[in-house]
Amino acid sequence: PTELLMREKQEDAAEVAAAVITYCFCSGGMLVINKIAVSHTPSPALVTLCQFASCTVLVYGGKLTGLLRTDEFEWRKVKYFLIYVLSFSIGTWTNIKVLQDANVETVIVFRSCTPLAVSDHEIARDRPRSHEITRDR
Repeated sequence: PTELLMREKQEDAAEVAAAVITYCFCSGGMLVINKIAVSHTPSPALVTLCQFASCTVLVYGGKLTGLLRTDEFEWRKVKYFLIYVLSFSIGTWTNIKVLQDANVETVIVFRSCTPLAVSDHEIARDRPRSHEITRDR
């Protein structure tokens, strides 16, 4: 039993490591692609609009072909997500706008600092930090 648990933990750790590495490559790759797109397009809003439109078409196309299962659009459910959608849209546009004037490395450094800023904010607000929450579970 102990060997099985050890093997499962190692497999879980390998799976998490693979997910993190994949995320890093995808995120970095998208930053480079966005930098190229914004360098050849005068409007960062147009780049953002094209990305949102292509995602919408992809998801809706997946739904129509049966490759994806999605819930139906119901206003009573959707209205609770509007602030999230607005915040995400502003964040995406801001990211593209920053890429217009800065290099990719600078954006990566500032993105990497986000967890530190969140941690500082939690300390300032005297809330339990995320590692304390997971330890209590």
